[in-house]
Amino acid sequence: MFDTKTVEAFELHYSMLVDEVRTNRFLSAILQMVKPGDVVLDIGSGTGVLACFACLAGAKHVYAVEQGAIIGLAKEICARNGLEDRITFYNDWSTHIELPEAANVLVTETIGNIGFEEGMLHWVLDAKGRLLSDNARIIPRTLEMFAVPIESEEDYHRVGNWDNYYYTFDFSPLHTLASSNLLWMDLMPEMFLSEPASLLFTDLTQVEDDDFSAEASYVVKRKGTVHGFGGWFTAELTPTVRLSNVPPSKTPSWSHTFMPLEWPLAVKTGDRLQLKIYTTHNAAQWQWQVTHVARTAGDRDGPSILLPEQTTKFGQLVGFGSMQALSSTPTRNMDGEIALFILQRINGALSIAEIAQQVEEQFPESFDSYEKLLEHINKLVRIYSRDGNSPRKRA
Repeated sequence: MFDTKTVEAFELHYSMLVDEVRTNRFLSAILQMVKPGDVVLDIGSGTGVLACFACLAGAKHVYAVEQGAIIGLAKEICARNGLEDRITFYNDWSTHIELPEAANVLVTETIGNIGFEEGMLHWVLDAKGRLLSDNARIIPRTLEMFAVPIESEEDYHRVGNWDNYYYTFDFSPLHTLASSNLLWMDLMPEMFLSEPASLLFTDLTQVEDDDFSAEASYVVKRKGTVHGFGGWFTAELTPTVRLSNVPPSKTPSWSHTFMPLEWPLAVKTGDRLQLKIYTTHNAAQWQWQVTHVARTAGDRDGPSILLPEQTTKFGQLVGFGSMQALSSTPTRNMDGEIALFILQRINGALSIAEIAQQVEEQFPESFDSYEKLLEHINKLVRIYSRDGNSPRKRA
């Protein structure tokens, strides 16, 4: 089957590169914050453009971290522009690496449509603890998340009308899954049912936790139907450079986030809504819940109604079929046997070369080349050995 991941990766990185607002704001921030002789850490480097900007600003050396396959092209771009001696690339998660020296500037463009869903808090928190010098400069300096109740039947239709019967069959089990995801949309102010509110403001130089809870209250300004909440971010890259996808967005490489309600909610002017959000597992799992207080004819608050909590935990297909049953009794396959064989020999007594020799003898047909074997061993060493800088906390 044709793998579309390469095409999707090219489209993603090209859209970011040609987003002039996004890229020029980061260029301006880097030129302001990076000084000659600085050591820069670039987390989520992508095509390496921000690492190149840091060199342009005078950085002595840049450590560019990118876990995706795009890093191969980033290295070529770096070499084509004569910067290969000043940029070191790591094809890994930043939580899995060690640097030969502390960086005094961190640049990361791991900003999602609502700011936090790409795990920025975790990357920054880990880097501050292990990879940065004291009082390191961080770009962006702050990140703020906004949300607003919206009316958009068109976007809600993407959740699907699964409570209907199709071809005489009941497909309603799909409704909870479909409505338990963060979706993408293009917000417009005319969709707003109240004034937007700030949910969370974070000073990244002071961040202490990578999970968060946030809440905001809203007063409905017109009669309508709440289909969910739309969200966006504002980032302060430097005291004078800001970047935002506030609607209507001028940054085409970002969309907005749509948190649908499980079922649409009719509201009228004066009703009050409260939105609570929680994230866990480095922003991989999101929960949101809405409280509705209707305004009565006597201009008083009616009863407070707590809508069902929604969570992305129930929005993944893995929970419905791909995950093995708890009663299953799994058996290692050949890849598992090889990994176990290697891990048993990461014991402080054998060198990489000695481990490789034993793996070749035990599994002679398992690797296309000696280089592939070494690459596999080094990956396990990097993750699971003390000398290989094993991460203290999983991303």
